[in-house]
Amino acid sequence: MPAVPLDPRDSMPAPQQPHWTQGTPCQQPPWTPETPCQPPSNFTGPQGLHASSPTGHLGLHASTPKGHPRFFNQLYAGMDHYSLAARFITEALNPSVYTYEVSPAFILIEEAVLMKMIEFLGWKEGDGIFSPGGSVSNMYAVNLARYNHCPDIKEKGLSQAPRLVMFTSEECHYSMKKAAAFLGIGTHNVYFVKTDDRGKMIPQELEKQVERANEEGAVPFLVIATSGTTVVGAFDPLDEIADICKKHNLWLHVDASWGGSALLSRKYRKLLHGIHRANSVAWNPHKMLMAGIQCCALLVKDKNMLMKYSSGYWTSFL
Repeated sequence: MPAVPLDPRDSMPAPQQPHWTQGTPCQQPPWTPETPCQPPSNFTGPQGLHASSPTGHLGLHASTPKGHPRFFNQLYAGMDHYSLAARFITEALNPSVYTYEVSPAFILIEEAVLMKMIEFLGWKEGDGIFSPGGSVSNMYAVNLARYNHCPDIKEKGLSQAPRLVMFTSEECHYSMKKAAAFLGIGTHNVYFVKTDDRGKMIPQELEKQVERANEEGAVPFLVIATSGTTVVGAFDPLDEIADICKKHNLWLHVDASWGGSALLSRKYRKLLHGIHRANSVAWNPHKMLMAGIQCCALLVKDKNMLMKYSSGYWTSFL
């Protein structure tokens, strides 16, 4: 009597070579524009999946080979084998890093990594949290800046809040307007500051926008500078922007999601000169440090700020 397979996958056909290797219908690597890779011939969409084509097999053949050493994109900087091995471990252990009881080792690792990132910023102390993406890190920062300026909003909501205005570069990431929309600030209250011919925020224009908001009776509360803009890779002049924030008592957040990793370069860290004066920083190690996606951190200079604003911090079961 034939043996009965213990796992349905035992009876599945062995997967073929991935489509980017030699000897397959795509003879040239898929990044060659002259010979674009096509989906497998038996792929006709979700309704036409053949019984002999497991989903995992299809996924390998129809996906872009992001692990290839010559694949580069906005979010990817190559494959790091140590990072890949670590991801195998985390997937196998399936941790949820919310209490020490559930994930003691990973909480300690997270704390060590965040403290090292804070050290690169030049802060003597601070706090941080990993987030699902740079957009969420920026939204967290807007929320913290608003709480810092109007702490009553946490309990009383927006009904008694003044008209708040935030400032950022014309070349900023779209997440700034999204954060204003999500948090009830309003996209019309995001004032965009002109940039120079290299895409960097002009400090004098920032000063003008702050004065404009004051004249309108609004309440300026936040400036978001960018270290590594999405399109041209511009780095805003942080020191000069920090001077203006200090003058007007504004929270300074730096969106260094892309460019933050330049802090590890002796040659290029000068691009972020003045970042130690920021109140908060968004930094995505998956964009230049070859960490797996997603690896995004929000770092805050005030080590008590995240705890102050966390509405569930005193929950008994935590």
